[in-house]
Amino acid sequence: MRVNDLVLAGLLACPSPAQVASGTLEPAEDRLLLFIVRAGPVQVREPLPSYADGAGAYRLPLGGLSRALGLGIRVEGGRALGHVRNASEPFELDLGTGTVRTAGGSLTVDRARTECLDQDIYVDAALLEAWLDLRLEVDSGRAVVDVLSRKELPVQFQWSLDQKELSLGRRAGPQAEESLPRAEAPYALWDPPFINQTLDWTRVSGRKGEFAGSTFLAGDLLRMTSTFFFTSDEKDLLGTFRGSLARRDPGGGLLGPLDATVVELGDLFVPPLALIGGAPSGRGFHVGNGLDRWQGQGERTTFRGDLLPGWTVELYRDSALLGFQRSRADGTYAFPDVPLRFGLNRFRLVFYGPEGQQREETRRFDLRQPLTPEGAFRYNAAAVRSDPGRFQYQGEFAYGLHRQLDLTAAVAQVAAGPVLQRFGLVTLQGYLSGLTAAGTVVRDLAGGTALSGTFATGWGPHVLTLQHTWLDGFTSPEFSPVRGAIRSRTRGQLNLVPAAPLPLQIGLEGSQDRLDAGGRVDRFAVLAMAQAHGFSVSNQVAWDRGPGLDDHHGAFRLGRSWSGYALRGEAAYGLDGWRTRVRTLALQADTGRFRPWTVQAGWQRLLADGENRFSLQVNRFEGRMGLNARAEYGRSTGYSVGIGLQVSLGWEPRTRR
Repeated sequence: MRVNDLVLAGLLACPSPAQVASGTLEPAEDRLLLFIVRAGPVQVREPLPSYADGAGAYRLPLGGLSRALGLGIRVEGGRALGHVRNASEPFELDLGTGTVRTAGGSLTVDRARTECLDQDIYVDAALLEAWLDLRLEVDSGRAVVDVLSRKELPVQFQWSLDQKELSLGRRAGPQAEESLPRAEAPYALWDPPFINQTLDWTRVSGRKGEFAGSTFLAGDLLRMTSTFFFTSDEKDLLGTFRGSLARRDPGGGLLGPLDATVVELGDLFVPPLALIGGAPSGRGFHVGNGLDRWQGQGERTTFRGDLLPGWTVELYRDSALLGFQRSRADGTYAFPDVPLRFGLNRFRLVFYGPEGQQREETRRFDLRQPLTPEGAFRYNAAAVRSDPGRFQYQGEFAYGLHRQLDLTAAVAQVAAGPVLQRFGLVTLQGYLSGLTAAGTVVRDLAGGTALSGTFATGWGPHVLTLQHTWLDGFTSPEFSPVRGAIRSRTRGQLNLVPAAPLPLQIGLEGSQDRLDAGGRVDRFAVLAMAQAHGFSVSNQVAWDRGPGLDDHHGAFRLGRSWSGYALRGEAAYGLDGWRTRVRTLALQADTGRFRPWTVQAGWQRLLADGENRFSLQVNRFEGRMGLNARAEYGRSTGYSVGIGLQVSLGWEPRTRR
């Protein structure tokens, strides 16, 4: 398919070898193509840009093709470094020296057949075949690139894992588990912990300097995994404190007859149940058997975890940026109530460290099939105590009635403002090819009842979810009567992936609450996510209207990481009719290009007050030690300066060194 409106005049990421060889070369706009990439049974979702040169050959982006096939090659400027399928197949391309090194040896690059364009290196398809040990069959008529490989590609390996996961979910009973080799990793009674210690001195305008510190410890304790975090300052030696002990065994067998796969003690967060809400948190315990997530959560999930001082985390759905956070005072991050859609949901948490570290965690939730196989029994139970006298608990029990039908029952006591409420819940959910339907009854033990029906389906990449809930004297944290007692709620969600020159996703979500008093509360939100020229961009707009409520607002976010740099931005705005009024602007940039130094800079603009706030942090790490200096300034907050020392100690568990 030809795309005439895709911009080719972007900034060149590096000097073009073709320019070096024969002067400036601009590929003609009508030669630009978008190809579908296929590798055996796998069809890559995102299109691959390409263009035809004057000789009729096709040039493909090395970085884009590597991402599509899951290869470990990263393009930075005029260089590409990494490996092809695994570490035994190293790859290094340097356009400056005109050489490429592969597992087969070193080769000279034909510069006339390469081009730097739009932050990538475009290479003649025949050269890529030789470099990557692949066969590329380019069919311009069907706009398809078929990739043939003698060895399994990473994207094919991941696809086979996904297919096994789906087939396991469709089989019945314990026979569904395949015989895989078990790697033993026993818990120790005590292991020397990993320690991250910080000591800070901060001076705020108008006040004297103060010392503070934080300590994070992680390691095996009492044959469980332990994590502890606490802060200290001049006034309180032990300020914020949280800690937990956990043991996980996917084969079960924990706690004898309970056959648990997970046991947790300490400071916990319990995800809220659908139609109830509340999210109990505090100090307590959690025991579960086989459920990756609380089944009663419905179409939402929460991401929480440890985030050490100086770290930043980004949350992506597929390749679209949903949000980012810096480390907080309690050493954690949280992305609450992230919507899930019918089908396979893929999320990535990308962590950036103060030394330029980067790591990723992948989370997947498949709503196309039961979480509980036929004939299997699964459960989760948790109890926590937060404020004195506020004991909260939540228990969930699921049984697979059929390979396409499961039953879930739950009980909960959660805080609803100053009081505690108790609930009972029953859900029957059925799954057919391409759709799911569920019915839920919730009873407030004080007398109210909620009855809900949910339908979800998908066709291709598009997803539709509809839900209607009837309430009879029912209140809960999820159905709080802020605008008046609610009689019913109707909710719909539509996710679209339109055919477009650039990867684009559009999500529409709306709800309507009808009140006992006769009024109603309408909510509608639109979320658009796209990728363009290496940027992940999202824009969300929400309209809320009801008695005493008329709020229209939005948020625009962008993210980009390249060649040792990371950029994140956000603009929050309000809507007045068709007029947009920007409320706040925020921009954060990080770089690790000046090793051993890393630099983080931030800017925030509060337009209502006409105030700018600036921040700058410089870090230097040498082995286990790190130093940082930081400064912040705002007209209303004044200045703040600080210096910090960070020490990290760890032991290699196999050698104990």
